[in-house]
Amino acid sequence: MPKFKFSLEKILELKKQKLEQAQIELSKAQKAYQEEVAREQKIREAILLSKKQLFASGQIQGKEIFLTQQHLKGLEAELKICLQRQHILSQEITLWRQEVLKRNKEKKVLENLKQKQWEKFIHEQKQKEQKELDEVATLSFQHKVENSF
Repeated sequence: MPKFKFSLEKILELKKQKLEQAQIELSKAQKAYQEEVAREQKIREAILLSKKQLFASGQIQGKEIFLTQQHLKGLEAELKICLQRQHILSQEITLWRQEVLKRNKEKKVLENLKQKQWEKFIHEQKQKEQKELDEVATLSFQHKVENSF
């Protein structure tokens, strides 16, 4: 019995690899986004702590106010950058999700084609086998008929 060979097997393997690469990139983007969210939380906590410390001391001196304001400005600038990075990463995640869906669809199309070709191959093999059995039966019948006379 001949062996089934899918003519587009290399392309299917390439599609699978590209899908895996897209999934890895999506995972990296999601991890980076989560890191930025954690960073945002730390910055917000630092801002809150700085404000509490400023007002917790009974007497506020001008130098402390100035230093705290500068520190808060730095934290707020860092927070703004963090939020911008989150926005960029969120867009990147959306793009990678779309890419994963697209690549998965391409892979599934080839897998469906492979499955259909496999089924066709099996059907053809069964037909050949049936034809051979029919020929053997016919020859056997003819041989019996010839021997009976």
